[in-house]
Amino acid sequence: MMHRQMYPHGSDGGLHFSLLVLDNTQEGKHMFRHYDTLGTVNWTVAKAVAKSIKDVLPALAKAELYDANVPLQQDTYNCGVYVLAITEAICQWFVENQKSAHKSRYDSFVMDSIKNPLEVDKKRTKYYKMMVNHLGVQDPG
Repeated sequence: MMHRQMYPHGSDGGLHFSLLVLDNTQEGKHMFRHYDTLGTVNWTVAKAVAKSIKDVLPALAKAELYDANVPLQQDTYNCGVYVLAITEAICQWFVENQKSAHKSRYDSFVMDSIKNPLEVDKKRTKYYKMMVNHLGVQDPG
């Protein structure tokens, strides 16, 4: 999800990306988990999106929305990279724990994957190269 937001601290007032995940890993319990590396900047948007999904999918009517514990980004421009890194970590965890996903949680795995801002910043290059390769264009850099 993204939301146009004016940010303090001298940023450009651009877009901020966060991630809303429908978590069905716990048997009989659906929940939405919101990952926002600027704290609660997109919380209102996350609530609105979760409500819209619940409105069209009655089976999710009782799904609660949780603010996922993630480290706060230390800049104003890597939110998209964090969203991709969080998504990658969740997918990696699920592949590794597919048969026992209902018995464990992925929170600590995600946190460990993105706790180092320098490692997340390195992922910016990784994702850029993946995109360039996928599009089949020559890397201008």
